[in-house]
Amino acid sequence: MKKAIGPKGKNVAEILPLRAWRYNENLGIPLEQLVSPLFDVASAKQLMKLYQFPFNSIHITLPDKAAKPGKIIKKWKHDAILIQDREPAIYVYYQYFTLPNDNKEYCRKGFIAQIKAYNWEEKVILRHEDTIPSSVSERVQVLKETLMQSSPTHGLYEDKTFHLEKYMDDAMKIPLYDIIDDLGVRDVLARITDPMIVKKFLGLIKSKKIILADGHHRIQAAIEYKNKCTRKNPYHNGKEGYNYHMMYFTNSSSNNLKILPTHRLLKNIQLTEKETLTKAKKYFDLIPLSQHDIAHPNQIKSKWSFILLTKKSSYGMLFKRELFKDFTISAPAMLKELDISILHFFFVDKTVGIPLNQQRYSNSIEYANDLEVCQQKLSKEEVAMVLLTRAIKIEEIIKVCNSGHILPQKSTYFYPKLLSGLLFGSIKEEEFNYPYYNYQ
Repeated sequence: MKKAIGPKGKNVAEILPLRAWRYNENLGIPLEQLVSPLFDVASAKQLMKLYQFPFNSIHITLPDKAAKPGKIIKKWKHDAILIQDREPAIYVYYQYFTLPNDNKEYCRKGFIAQIKAYNWEEKVILRHEDTIPSSVSERVQVLKETLMQSSPTHGLYEDKTFHLEKYMDDAMKIPLYDIIDDLGVRDVLARITDPMIVKKFLGLIKSKKIILADGHHRIQAAIEYKNKCTRKNPYHNGKEGYNYHMMYFTNSSSNNLKILPTHRLLKNIQLTEKETLTKAKKYFDLIPLSQHDIAHPNQIKSKWSFILLTKKSSYGMLFKRELFKDFTISAPAMLKELDISILHFFFVDKTVGIPLNQQRYSNSIEYANDLEVCQQKLSKEEVAMVLLTRAIKIEEIIKVCNSGHILPQKSTYFYPKLLSGLLFGSIKEEEFNYPYYNYQ
């Protein structure tokens, strides 16, 4: 299989259909008890519940410290808990959902396939955030033990013609699964096995760059494991299973691709509320809001605007634009102009006193997407204040990714999150190997 080369010799995305492992339909267990939310968004209470189900995918995705995920997956295969599909497929995955304070139903359309775990310097998959080495190491260890991926990462491609959607819509007429998850999202999965149609997916993606929306730690683990296997294999040819990673692809041109704002919650602050407000007025115009209980991010309409919540008060915050010249960090203007960048520099750093270069690992900053969670933490005095933000725009993400720079921490929250355990992608050689040239 030759390396995919695009216009002017540039590398482009090479994907393959997937011979997925799926839960045996004869288990007699509802699929809702087998799948799990992504572990980084599941609450501790949710995780405790999931661990009670012996066949739940959480035992592979996030095994507890005493577990041996390699032995678990081997037993699940032996006991036919999981069965591998006989032929590769493009797995179509639709999620039907609503947004807070919006009764309209949206449908995010996408598909799951295998993509090469490209090194970042190849500029085929473009990231927008850094990873934490310890978390990556945990993911590498699980991948090494299981040779199995239970959670696809989320990648974006751009296609304003929506060429693939008609094939996905046709596949959805005969779904494999149709379930409602814990958040009320309807998750529907189907598959496409016709080689001629599969080729259309491979051909379209081959002309694209992929923006990584979610799953930076998982794909970083796949990259590191691939590189380790490559160094150890004197006969490496790029076709081995360890070269690939399971990814969910969605069209960034769709109006149903939604990003929720991620709010900042501050605690252990050395300043009093009065002192904080006094310092903030140097950088922001503060407007008291009379109805504290209904302060909502939807009220934030303009660039560089925020809402500050304390236990009893709320303020609209508008950055003083003339002070942008004082944003002295070494970064391109398009990165500094982001709402989140302004907030982290002029409020979290200059006002509250948490240096910008320490914020990523600070115990004084929490993040939440749910306004109700923010309000509860304030009322219980678990945090001192909350900073409500607007959601970042997809155009801003793409612009930063193409520049090669990194967004501030917790800038994006693509909603809804994907489920783990709908599919398992094996990189074990005898399970991965297939005459994929039929799809070239």
